[in-house]
Amino acid sequence: MSLPPEPLTATDTLDYLKAIYGTTEGVAHLAVGCDPHLDTNGKYTHRAWVPTTFSWPAEADQLAAEITREAAHADVYACPYLMWAGKRSKGAAVERRLIHCDYDGPLDTERVTATGGFAVASGSEGHAHVYVPLAGPVTAVEHEALCRALGDYLGPHADSKVRDNDVLRPPGTWNHKPTANGQQPAPVTWLVKPNGVRVDPQTLEVILGAAPQPDPAAPAEATTQQAPPVDLDLPERVATAVANVSGDRSADIARIVGACADSNLQLPHARRIVGQRADLVQKLAEMKGRDDVLQCWLKAIDSRQQARRERPGGNAATWFDPCTDDGGGKPLSEQRFGDVTHLEADFWERPSLNRIHTAAKTRLASPWAVLGIAACYALHLVPPGWVLPPLIGGPGSLNWFVALCAVSGGGKNSAAAVAKELLGRPVFDVNVGSGEGLVAKYVIKGGKGEPEGQRPAVHFNVAEVGMLGALKDRSGSTLMPTVLEAFSGGKLGFAYATAGKDRHLDEHTYRLTMHVGVQPAKAAVLLDDADSGTPQRFMWFPAKDVHATEHPAQVWDGVALDLSEVLPQTVYPAWDLTVPEEAAAQIKSEYVKSARGEQDALDGHALFCREKFAYALAILDNRIAMTAEDWRLSGIASEVSSFMRGQVVAELARGERSRAEKRGVLRGVTQAAADSEKQAVEAEQIGSALKWALTKIGEAGGRMKTRDLAHKYDSKKRAVLKAALDFGAGLGQLRLLDDRVTWEKVTE
Repeated sequence: MSLPPEPLTATDTLDYLKAIYGTTEGVAHLAVGCDPHLDTNGKYTHRAWVPTTFSWPAEADQLAAEITREAAHADVYACPYLMWAGKRSKGAAVERRLIHCDYDGPLDTERVTATGGFAVASGSEGHAHVYVPLAGPVTAVEHEALCRALGDYLGPHADSKVRDNDVLRPPGTWNHKPTANGQQPAPVTWLVKPNGVRVDPQTLEVILGAAPQPDPAAPAEATTQQAPPVDLDLPERVATAVANVSGDRSADIARIVGACADSNLQLPHARRIVGQRADLVQKLAEMKGRDDVLQCWLKAIDSRQQARRERPGGNAATWFDPCTDDGGGKPLSEQRFGDVTHLEADFWERPSLNRIHTAAKTRLASPWAVLGIAACYALHLVPPGWVLPPLIGGPGSLNWFVALCAVSGGGKNSAAAVAKELLGRPVFDVNVGSGEGLVAKYVIKGGKGEPEGQRPAVHFNVAEVGMLGALKDRSGSTLMPTVLEAFSGGKLGFAYATAGKDRHLDEHTYRLTMHVGVQPAKAAVLLDDADSGTPQRFMWFPAKDVHATEHPAQVWDGVALDLSEVLPQTVYPAWDLTVPEEAAAQIKSEYVKSARGEQDALDGHALFCREKFAYALAILDNRIAMTAEDWRLSGIASEVSSFMRGQVVAELARGERSRAEKRGVLRGVTQAAADSEKQAVEAEQIGSALKWALTKIGEAGGRMKTRDLAHKYDSKKRAVLKAALDFGAGLGQLRLLDDRVTWEKVTE
């Protein structure tokens, strides 16, 4: 088999990615084998195996660039199937619209062409990777059977790679295996290029001579008392729950969802798994819009948090802590600040939300920031006399606040501009001042001899949370108490001795919305006021889009949202709104838990914020009645909010630790200067630690994370290791990469 003469190009790589992934959205997984060599047994291996992930198609260009960059010095492998999240697990593919074969012998390319597939020369002589794109998705079992059939069809040299989490070499890279024997790396190139054809799976079965395979995930046709088939790829606990048909379908749903939660799966996985049983699908259909899977999911999380809390030394955050885990086992140090794609599920599929998402992507703004401000503007346009039903106490105000979070400043102004275009309605938007000044913004001064009027709604724009801090710290400041009272729509105002200065806003006669830009380093302004309920009264969204791209998949046409049905140019009377039954039940249930002290302090007002946001979703969808779907989608937004708040808390804590460490270093330097002998000992320890670190990083292929170094070092001397790494950076022997957790050995 001769290799094509064409040189390697980044275009080859991008064409390959488009051919295997198509228009499916998901997480693309790379694996980079660093420092290739032969081990003591003469086997080709790598000293480091580095996995990375990218969002597809949002980060298509970054993914191709990463492959090209790493290929120059390492073996690069890509998983041909997109995953749900950051873990490349068997059976975790978003869908299987492709089959593949790793072929280790002379390949008949005409047989590849006959299937409608394409092939890549893997760089080892006589070896190739063959792919056939499918016109529709197949199950895991069908996929494996078709992959095996493809190997049998091509000849006797197919290997055992038939899983949807396999990794294969992309074209445009190099196979570095020859370098272990002192030779030049071999190019990974096209043998048969994609032609855009996608083959019907049934047609392909005929071509390959493959007999149809039974699908273990298919619903049972027998009575519901017969155990249904179980997907062999499921975790054991989940598979057992699926197979347990008790006759009580509600109990079975709860059992399966609980098993998913215990197995570290996510809500979308639970929905798909419950959908494997025909009897449970029928049960869900009978519930007339009630989202029983979501209700069971919330109960499962709550019960497991409670169990953790009751353990000695336990707390609710240890089950799922957004500060340390993204739901898929990824530490925060590896999770980009503001990356919430793993939580979004189907959130952006609703047409009105998709328009917001498309507009934000087109204008390089954060979709969540645009949505947060759009929600403020939508509620700003709702008459202040419209209130939520009195589920707990009196009627609930629609006054709502959002915190837009980014490690560095920026992103909020562009989001606000896009939100204003989307709403297409004037909004009275002002900066915040004192508590008295806040009330004064509602005053419309009358003409000569005419009384003052009251403005119905004001949106307060706080560019940086530090501004709130400065105003809050003024002597006698009333700002934060006023903001807290306004959240509930309570009466605002102040008494003055000077006649004519008294101004009051009666309850539910004003609409107040607010967006605040929050940098984690300054977030203590909100977070330190938890006892007063300040952080609980905000929803927390990312201010920047970490997946921004110059070429979004969809482009906004500039057309605003249609709000004609909900906000005509008329004056509405006061009106009590309604909420879905499941929303009312959950709000009451959580309030009871809060009253008993069974809820985290930072979650005291979470459901009230969510309820208001759910109504904003209805308005943005051109409706005045909240639905169960609004409530479900608001739950996803609530998860995003909790996760972002957790990231802010973690970043704030990290910054405070860093400042404390710097203060400690200064004290250490002062002490060392007073004791020359100790200084000499510390210098020797730091030099020894630096030498050790340089060796370990070199053995790992030139890069290594701080935590991995720390785990290998004497736990009692990790402070010395940190000083050594900083010292190495000062000498130019090490550099800390942009992720702030990975050290790279400088070889120039």
